[in-house]
Amino acid sequence: MSTALTPHSVDSYLLVASGFIAALLLRRLVDGPSAQERIDANLPAFPPGLPFIGNVHQVAGRRPELQFTEWSKTLGPIFTVKMGVKRWIVLNSIDIVKDLIVDRGNIYSSRDLPEVLLNVLFRGDMGAPMPFMSYGDRWRQIRRIGEFRTQHFVLFIQQLSRSNLSEYSPSVILMHTAHSALTKAKINNYQPIIDIRSNFMLKSLYEASCSSPENVVAPVAIFDFYTVSTMFAVIFGVDIKPNDERIKRGNEVTQEATRLIGLPEQLMEFFPLLKNMPIKTAKLAAAIRSKTEAFWGEQYAGVKKRVQEGTAGECVLREVIATQPKERLGDLQQSHIGSILNSAGSETTSITIQWMCAILAHYPEIQEKAFAEIEQVVGLDRLPTENDGMHIKWFAKPKLGT
Repeated sequence: MSTALTPHSVDSYLLVASGFIAALLLRRLVDGPSAQERIDANLPAFPPGLPFIGNVHQVAGRRPELQFTEWSKTLGPIFTVKMGVKRWIVLNSIDIVKDLIVDRGNIYSSRDLPEVLLNVLFRGDMGAPMPFMSYGDRWRQIRRIGEFRTQHFVLFIQQLSRSNLSEYSPSVILMHTAHSALTKAKINNYQPIIDIRSNFMLKSLYEASCSSPENVVAPVAIFDFYTVSTMFAVIFGVDIKPNDERIKRGNEVTQEATRLIGLPEQLMEFFPLLKNMPIKTAKLAAAIRSKTEAFWGEQYAGVKKRVQEGTAGECVLREVIATQPKERLGDLQQSHIGSILNSAGSETTSITIQWMCAILAHYPEIQEKAFAEIEQVVGLDRLPTENDGMHIKWFAKPKLGT
């Protein structure tokens, strides 16, 4: 039997609520500022928000970066956002980012991540996903392995190939030069792998432009395949083609994993009481984890099998597996190293190339001046090499900035 709400009952609810709020305020006056409030007093400025929820409603309803940009106009290049019980420090200055994250990263770069992502999807320290770990002994061990073994892998992200580009456009040469100038390290272990895929990408761009009536190319798919195929080759030592099923499956598991950092999951971090509600997040995370571990586990198992048979080619995971008598990482941890490196390197590199093309198209005068210098220093019969970088002044500042 239901009970209708009457004006009298509504007044009663309001009276009880008012009494509850009054009790909280009285306790506040008696106890003084809470521990969190004392911490907040020493943090950078806060934008206006609401009691208890802070700025959640302002960030959740739109693209966060737009709201952050708006706040930075009044609060400056560093400010604090209150997200329920969490505090986000927003940095909107390259100098501040360099100071806090690069120069003093051992103090400020530790990660406070959703529990469902860290402990359910990645199984905590058992899975050892380096980008999602808090600082500690285990993090330092994984980081040491990652830094040493991925020096070769970083070559791909920071340096594209040196093949002949005399028949290609200046923008393609500039795109390659920008990447080849990003590192001084002369690490050539994977250069033949990169050369093959770079040439395939350039050929694909050239053929696409020739087949278009107006020489118009939609290059995103070409860039995406280039980065994904190169990452698979460099990390797992396998050659994949444009229609390879592994590309589709890899994209699917990555997209599903990103669902776990959506607003519902974040709300449970902002308001811990929600964790006691019957939300299906943990069940969803477990299902996604099964798919993710199955796919990347297959890639890792293939490398491990080839290592045991003595047929493994040059690749990052072959080197990771070789360290195990000393490092003692489990199969899951090694698999996660491969999946994290692959996911991080593929998308970011493709996006970087896309932005490079967009910038060159938007500022043709920069493209012309830079290409003139490349033509003078390098010529048109080959791509610039790392040794050419010191003589190409146009790329000195972009190299430092990147």
